[in-house]
Amino acid sequence: MDIGWKYDFGLAAVPSVILLVGFFFCPESPRWLAQQGKTDQALKALKSLRPTSWDNEKELEDIVKVCQEDEKIAKESGGNPFLRMLREPAVRKAVIIGCSLQLFQQLSGINTVIYYSARILMMSGISTDVYIVLWISCGVNAINFFASFIGMALVDRVGRRMLTLVSYVGICTSLVIIGLGFQLSKVHSPLVTEHAVGSSNITGCNAKSSCYDCTYEYDTFEGEDLKCGFCYIASDSGPTHSSCVGWALNDDSENIPTEGRCMPDTI
Repeated sequence: MDIGWKYDFGLAAVPSVILLVGFFFCPESPRWLAQQGKTDQALKALKSLRPTSWDNEKELEDIVKVCQEDEKIAKESGGNPFLRMLREPAVRKAVIIGCSLQLFQQLSGINTVIYYSARILMMSGISTDVYIVLWISCGVNAINFFASFIGMALVDRVGRRMLTLVSYVGICTSLVIIGLGFQLSKVHSPLVTEHAVGSSNITGCNAKSSCYDCTYEYDTFEGEDLKCGFCYIASDSGPTHSSCVGWALNDDSENIPTEGRCMPDTI
């Protein structure tokens, strides 16, 4: 596990290399070629991108007309697209709506949920096995991947507006459920019933009153990160004889308690 992050970075380079190689076989944009007056090359690019039964000449004519209209509009607005955006209400409205959708998509936090899905699953108590949690996290990311194809298939059938509204309703509902789950886990977190005597009094672990506070990842004490663990005895009614003690990494990169009855030599 100590070199697992290296595999993550290494595997990320694989699709990048594939994309880079693919770019060498990708033709220039027909529209860009038409803007440069290279209509013959634009037609050749269209033929390489479209099926043999496609009317490439008709599409090229449409592209040339659009390019001519863009040049006319650019001259009327002084050649500056930002001035056109400010002067024309229709363009300004479209830009504001497009930017707002992208902004709220990022601010919704859904990307954070995807990035930290493994940690969220582990915190939910589904499993403490890292391998199991990672495989479940892969399933979550696979759903996110294949759902993109569902959106692509429905976008022209149900319309972009309806698809966007349904998507945001789903995002809001999911985030509310996740937020309630975190809040409930904090409120109903098992309490610390026994306070250990030892180094935890110095590190600050002994001052924690619940499992949530004890295992909170971003706790600090006198400017240093706290490394605490929740030690307890399992029973039918829940954790008993629980305490918050100091933990540390051993030679196998595993978290083990440094004091109390949960230490490996006392279990």
